[in-house]
Amino acid sequence: MTFLSFDENIHYSMICKNTDKFYRLEEEFYDKFPEYKKYENMFLINDKIIHKFNNLESNNIGDKDIIVVKPKK
Repeated sequence: MTFLSFDENIHYSMICKNTDKFYRLEEEFYDKFPEYKKYENMFLINDKIIHKFNNLESNNIGDKDIIVVKPKK
């Protein structure tokens, strides 16, 4: 799975399992890019908001999918 920032400054891939809860991956993203912690962000797949407490399979996220990180307004 790959994280892509809304402004396209970040293009970051990570290895994960379909049983991983999304919030764990979100934490790893913020560890790698702490400047994004100061914003409240939405994580989107195919223009749908990802439910952070569900696993990847429940969110219909596959290994080649792109997660868009978009600051909330």
